Amino acid sequence: MTGHKGLLALLGVFLIALIWIAGGIYTVQNGEAAVLKRFGGLQREGIGPGLHFCIPRPVDETQIAKTGEVHRIRIAGDTGSKLEFITGDENLIDTDIVVQYRISGLREYLFGTKSPDDVLQQAVRTALLETASKMKVDDILTSGKTLIQNEVRIKTQDWLKKYGTGITVVAVTLQSVDPPVEAAAAFRRVSDARAESAQSINNAESQRERKLSLARAESAQMIAAAEVEAENRFSAAVGAAQWFGPLLQQNRDAPLQTRVELYRKVMEDVLSKAEMIILAPGESPRIDVHLRRGEKE
Repeated sequence: MTGHKGLLALLGVFLIALIWIAGGIYTVQNGEAAVLKRFGGLQREGIGPGLHFCIPRPVDETQIAKTGEVHRIRIAGDTGSKLEFITGDENLIDTDIVVQYRISGLREYLFGTKSPDDVLQQAVRTALLETASKMKVDDILTSGKTLIQNEVRIKTQDWLKKYGTGITVVAVTLQSVDPPVEAAAAFRRVSDARAESAQSINNAESQRERKLSLARAESAQMIAAAEVEAENRFSAAVGAAQWFGPLLQQNRDAPLQTRVELYRKVMEDVLSKAEMIILAPGESPRIDVHLRRGEKE
């Protein structure tokens, strides 16, 4: 009887030892890496995928992390809602920001800080506040989103490297950038007023361009007409000069004959337009005076 009890006790010890030894078997999946600690100190790091064995607790202890995938974390405010920040022109903005990162240093990630995710969140908040404090609200709500994302990513990475977190930031995404609900109506009114102002400016510029185009066309037309008139007058002056030259020479050679010919020509021009009245011999002329304007009909 005593022998049976001893055998059972030995068998129990053997089973306990077997179970304890089996506890040292662990598996690392694809995309994961593990570190091995012995009595709390780092024994081995960068253990790749596969089936592995270690001395069970309390001698050895393993920690496994997903190093082959991109992790995603949402950066929220202190109350768990959207993150609030103040712009450079003292406006309040709400944002929903998401950070994607990889574990690039397993040892630093597991032992560098107590909570790498908390450090990451605090670094993103700090970087966002520093970046936004130098920008105006209009830029942040319109074209400045990409700039903020790049600046926050760079500054966050600098902070994470400084604290040795073993994290590499892949991307920072501002999923939404909006004014607070209480101020949304005021922002909309300001935005509408700016849109109306821009529309008025565009209309004024369009009208100015139309008037300038019309003025340019009228100016070109007047210049063209003046050039034609100048050309006509120049041609007339040249013709007159060409007529006067021979006449001047003729007057020098025969002044009396020239004056007679000029007088005759003038009289022919005048008499050809005069009204002639023929009277019979001895008939007294009757003179009617007609005051008329313009030419005789």
